[in-house]
Amino acid sequence: MRDYSGDWTSFSDIGKLFNGVALLLDEYLQTERRYIYAVQCILNSGLQREIQVQKVEKYTPENLSGDLLELYHVIQEGGMFPMDALSGLMQLVLREYVWYEIHVIGAAELCVRFGYDYYMYVNGVAQEDTIWEEVRKIGLFVR
Repeated sequence: MRDYSGDWTSFSDIGKLFNGVALLLDEYLQTERRYIYAVQCILNSGLQREIQVQKVEKYTPENLSGDLLELYHVIQEGGMFPMDALSGLMQLVLREYVWYEIHVIGAAELCVRFGYDYYMYVNGVAQEDTIWEEVRKIGLFVR
């Protein structure tokens, strides 16, 4: 999935100019919430119960605080998390404090991974068209 609403591709792009307009934190956060919502829509259609992070890479947690910093410190290879940690786990990846694959364990295995330029890949899921239509409605490109 990919959001084609602008040319920015990273949390670090906040404040930079794109087509003559600065990317503001609020605009970034709106897009980040759409990505999180998209994965929640996909997961809500199944019986997934736990999240495991794999292939963990951690980067310097500059300017990270509060709950996200606490979550950052407990992340380790193969770490298991409850489903309610999904939002924070995705925020850390999308903001480039970590990289990992998010494996959802439940009725069927599902893997969410992130690539360059704000690409998100969902593997191991054969969802109904209504799920993908919901993702399209929030402004993300589905292929």
